[in-house]
Formats: sequence, structure tokens, C-alpha cells
Amino acid sequence: MQNIKPHWGWFLLGPAVLILGGIGAVVLMAGGLMSVAEGMQRVDAPGEAVIRIEQPGEQAIFFEQRGVAQASAPADLTLSITPLSGGEPLNISSTIGNVTYNANGVAGRNYGSVNFPAAGEYKVVATTATGGGQVALGGNPGEKIVGSLLGFFGLGFGSFVACVIILIVVAVKRARNRKLVMQQYHSHYPPAGGMPPPPPATPAT
Repeated sequence: MQNIKPHWGWFLLGPAVLILGGIGAVVLMAGGLMSVAEGMQRVDAPGEAVIRIEQPGEQAIFFEQRGVAQASAPADLTLSITPLSGGEPLNISSTIGNVTYNANGVAGRNYGSVNFPAAGEYKVVATTATGGGQVALGGNPGEKIVGSLLGFFGLGFGSFVACVIILIVVAVKRARNRKLVMQQYHSHYPPAGGMPPPPPATPAT
């Protein structure tokens, strides 16, 4: 009897795709979470520094601490952001929601937001007497976290779907090929209970 095609080994392709997709999803999420705190400008609290804003608009403010599981801004923390060219301090809005992150030993929590009216340099003064840390501006860890999670679940679910499709396709093709092989095999034998046809008569001489 002929071998059933495709070979049963093709069933292993589905789990292989699922495993590789799972590994890729974990690596993607880990890389995204490790980068949530990158690209931000930081000012020691307490302390002051000058930051440069390239694009005007609303930006989130985060308070960061090292060596803790979750950051918590001191109750007496005050923040002043003033254009270096002169002018009134910018209005700092209260935070909405709760966005936290912990990457590379740095824990952060959203503190508020500020609307920079124009590109340029700004003086940031952070004042506190009860706790130390850093004020971070210029990034959006929330979007990075959401993007990492979407990438994780998207790649993981995609590899699962691919695994299921591969298993179904291989199973269906093997079932069809098995049916064809059995039909060919039984076509060489008489029906059950029957007798093979007699040999042709030899003409008399």
C-alpha cells in the first residue's frame, strides 16, 4: 500500500510555529517594556535643570525612583517649568488615571502634564524635602506599554491561528489521500462474497 501524503511529520510544523511565535512575542514585549523610559529628559528632585523641547504641545510628566517596585511622588513635591527666555511658569495639570512602569531598575508613575506653547529651552525646578527621585518629561511610557502588549498578544494569537490552520490542512490532505489510496487498493480485488470472473474459453482445435 502506498504511503499516506503529506508525511505525518508535517504535523510538527504547527507546534513549531506556535513555539517560535510565543518566543518572538515574549522577546517583543520584553524589548518594548525595557524601552519605556528611554528618550525622556530628567531633572533631579530636589534640583533644577534646563531642558529643550523640540515639538510644542502637551507632554506627560512622570516621577521616577530607583530601587523600588513602584514609584510614589512625595506629597510635598512642587514643580515649576518656566521658559528660559522669560515669562510666567507653565500650568501643570493634574494626572488622569494611573500609569506606572518599572524598567532597568527605574520605577515611574505619572505625575501630571504640561502644555509647551513653543519649541525652545525651559527651566525646570523640582522642590521636595521628604523624598528623592527624578522628574521625567518628553516621553509617553503609556503608549509604549500598550504597544508592547498589543505586539505580544498579536504575535502570540497569530502564531496560534497559524498552528491550527497548519494542523487542519495537513489532517484534511492526509484524509483525502488515505481515501484515494484505499480506493486504489480495493479496486484490485473483487467485491466481497463474489468470485473472480472465469478465464476466457480456449477455442477448440
